[in-house]
Amino acid sequence: MSYSETEYLNKLFEANNKGEKLYVINNELVIAPIDYYICFPNSNVSDGTLNPRYKEVLKERFKQQCDEVKRRRQAEYKRKSDPLILRKLRKQLLSQWNNSEEEKLISQLQNISTEIKKAYPYPTQD
Repeated sequence: MSYSETEYLNKLFEANNKGEKLYVINNELVIAPIDYYICFPNSNVSDGTLNPRYKEVLKERFKQQCDEVKRRRQAEYKRKSDPLILRKLRKQLLSQWNNSEEEKLISQLQNISTEIKKAYPYPTQD
């Protein structure tokens, strides 16, 4: 082994901070994207063979990230916007809705939308 336990832990910490993986290739510590190399079962040890499906893995991961953002945005819209819309519908049915309330609602919904988009941005594909 050409590295100490401390060196391994430092590299592992560095890899985690980068959102990458620490691989052991030919007794050397290598930081690379997750799933970039093919590893032996249940380990981070690799002979250095590149994952031929890596581009597919990236596409799958990107789609999963987008789906998660979409799910979170929908949940936030439901939590923040739906009560306002239900209030509007109730007041409209009772003929108690007016133009000033409409303007206020539009402003609130625009602010909510901006807030949600900022809190849950869609990932960019590298």
